[in-house]
Amino acid sequence: MKKLMLCGTIALIAVGVDACAPTPLEMDYGTSVRQMIAGQTADPRSAKQANAAVVKGEDPAVIEQALKSMRTEKAARAQVDQPMAIDLGGQGSP
Repeated sequence: MKKLMLCGTIALIAVGVDACAPTPLEMDYGTSVRQMIAGQTADPRSAKQANAAVVKGEDPAVIEQALKSMRTEKAARAQVDQPMAIDLGGQGSP
């Protein structure tokens, strides 16, 4: 009986220790964040430079499109003055 309890206790301790070990996901934690930041950086060398200058300006095509839409698209005043309706589903009309 004592051997059975001792084997059970050892097995329980082994399972507990194994549960505390990091999973492959936990061992690789943060890699995806570092890869995403590196992928979104236009010039990765600029992050390592001590005196990195901020890029000024925008893409000319983006600015042109923004100005074009601001100058041409006019919303009707009656359409803008309408109250906003929020439907959370299941309440009110389907």
